[in-house]
Amino acid sequence: MYTAYKKVRKEEKNMALSLDDFSSRLKSAVKANDENGVKELMDQQVATYAPVDKLKALKTECCVDALTNRNLSIVNLVFTKELVFDAGALNLYKNVKFMNVAIASDYADGVHFLHSQGLLLEHLEGMPWNALYRCVEFNKVEVLKYLLTVPGIDMNPNKDEPLLTLPARQGNLRCLNILLDSNAKHYINNKNKMDALSALGCCIRYYKGSEHLDCLKALTNAGADIDAVILNRTTPLLYAAEEDLPDVVLFLLNQGANRTPRVYGDHKLLHLLCKYSEKSPDVSRECVKNLIDSGADANEPSGCGETPVLLAVISGSVEIIKELLKAGCDVNKPNGESLRASVRQLSDDMTVEKVILKMLLDAGADVNLFDEDGVTPLMLAAQQRDVELIELFISLGAAVHACDVSGRSVCHYSLARAYGDTIKSKELLEIFVKEGVSFATSNPDVTLWHWIDPTPDIEFLKFLVNNGLEVHKIGSREENILHCLNHENFTEALMEYLLGIGVDINQQDKYGDTPLISAASDMKLDLLKYLVNIGCDMNIQNHEGQTALMVLGQGHNYLELLEILLKAGADTNLRDVKGQTFFQYYTANNISYQFENQHKELEFLLQNGCLPFIDIPNQDGDTLFTKVLSDIDAFPMLWFLITENCSLKNLPTTNCSIAPIFMTTDRVQNYEIFYESGAPRDQIKQHLFEEKSVENFDHFCNNLSLKSTCRRTIRGQLGLGIKEKVTKLNLPIALQDFMLLKDRIPSKCFSLIGLFKRDDSKFKLWYE
Repeated sequence: MYTAYKKVRKEEKNMALSLDDFSSRLKSAVKANDENGVKELMDQQVATYAPVDKLKALKTECCVDALTNRNLSIVNLVFTKELVFDAGALNLYKNVKFMNVAIASDYADGVHFLHSQGLLLEHLEGMPWNALYRCVEFNKVEVLKYLLTVPGIDMNPNKDEPLLTLPARQGNLRCLNILLDSNAKHYINNKNKMDALSALGCCIRYYKGSEHLDCLKALTNAGADIDAVILNRTTPLLYAAEEDLPDVVLFLLNQGANRTPRVYGDHKLLHLLCKYSEKSPDVSRECVKNLIDSGADANEPSGCGETPVLLAVISGSVEIIKELLKAGCDVNKPNGESLRASVRQLSDDMTVEKVILKMLLDAGADVNLFDEDGVTPLMLAAQQRDVELIELFISLGAAVHACDVSGRSVCHYSLARAYGDTIKSKELLEIFVKEGVSFATSNPDVTLWHWIDPTPDIEFLKFLVNNGLEVHKIGSREENILHCLNHENFTEALMEYLLGIGVDINQQDKYGDTPLISAASDMKLDLLKYLVNIGCDMNIQNHEGQTALMVLGQGHNYLELLEILLKAGADTNLRDVKGQTFFQYYTANNISYQFENQHKELEFLLQNGCLPFIDIPNQDGDTLFTKVLSDIDAFPMLWFLITENCSLKNLPTTNCSIAPIFMTTDRVQNYEIFYESGAPRDQIKQHLFEEKSVENFDHFCNNLSLKSTCRRTIRGQLGLGIKEKVTKLNLPIALQDFMLLKDRIPSKCFSLIGLFKRDDSKFKLWYE
């Protein structure tokens, strides 16, 4: 019977398996670690038609599974060199794939086998790869131990990233100790290229706790240089202090690190410990004590002039301040900045800050020392709006009458952060008033009024005025309080109070501006309307000859304000010192390429006294006509101006584009009308871009009838106001209409009323 079984098995073995059947059986045997099954299958014939590449892919997959299972016997059965060599050349991608699988399983025998088959432990082509780095990166210690025994292996393969920096960065003590027990120790002080950090420096930069501290200890025990310059600028000791790692600082100090290394920037070690002490205050204090006991100067300023106690105050380190005070530091160096800094640090939760303040005051901090700007601790306490602290400083002799270099007093500082809280502001100011503080200032440019919140209540303002707040001539500009009002703090009740105490609504400041001119300049609608309603003089001119109307003309799109002034009698005929009227201000600043948004203002102005000024050039040399000539949206206004017989003698010709009016379908008719209205022939020709158009225009001019020539001459003599002047000549109606160009321009263009509301499609086509 056994003989029959062997015969059957032999027959099965001699039978060729299909690729799918072979694949299924082999994968199952490999996953089950069935060495005999794998051996039999590898001896089994596979169908001759099975693709070679699919067989190689199958064997590669099975070899990977065997390496993962750490089964060297199966690896030996499945692996063939053809899996990694293509035409005799090693395939680096497959090399890395097999090696990474063996390393991931921490399978030293597998790595040894692959290496014996010709696979590399390192390559630098394409994406560089190294087995040593891979082991350290993924903490595969068994393979790492094996690799370190391979004869001739390079312990420092990557000059840009020393091998020891990897476990140091990770806090991987196990790998680090293995490397330190090998020849890799010789490279213990090598630095990486990216940031010039040694293994010791990497422990500090990536420090997370005890695991990195243990690595530091291992490195120092192995001989790492604890005073070597890292980051091209500092030492491990200074770097640890900067990173707020007092545990590391204390360890390095105990290891004998240089306590007075070269200065890091502007700070020495003691300064850095005082500046960065948030993580472990008690350990930081122990470090500071260690330094002071070793002779460090507790008063030595940094390169920026900051003393250790000042830095400790800024960082809010109570424990370090205690140690510095115990060492006898001078809390008034430099210039009492420590006390001022403690006041600046005050916040909503002021427990720590108040403790520090008390410590400094108990240690003799001078409440009257000021900084380079003249700012005292009392001023800062007023700025913090802390009543308790203000009263404490005053009780200790703080100078309540002092001003900073800008002339600001404690009163100014108490209002700096009022944010509308007039009740608290009054409480603070009453403290200073009781001490005899005046609301006046030594510098007229920093008056108290400018520090009052935009929405003061009247009672608060009365309190200020009753205690000396100047409202009639404020500061070097000699304004009154009305000049300073804005739309946020204007109320009629406030105005009634100010007028009741005699504030002059027409007072001119240093530059001649009245409150109305200031309101126009800042577009304060409510204030401007109120001043006009109570009868202010709206035609007062400042030292440049400007009225409120002229100042308003410098703005944009403020029809409501213009209506208020003009309807109340603002004089459009007044001229400034340069001879400019309001209308010239307006045309210089308001006629633009967005004319469709401005025509309402312009129509209103021309109907209210500005029509006589349309031919006067503004400061840029432009008249209203030359401004609207270049805007297609202004065609209706252009034709209206021609009906008013405005001057056409200065058409723009230098560096100008062709006027849109000469680019329409009716351009021939348009330039004929321009010529008949008095425009110079040569200037019109500058706007004709076709040679044929020039010829036609010359023919028109040369053949102009005597009647039309006379009209052109007479219109040139009559000038603006031609409609009234022609009417007074008592000419026949037909002749009057001819003089007014009614035979050339539709009657709808002769009036401003509804000028831009044309529904007549033919008219629209004509002027467009």
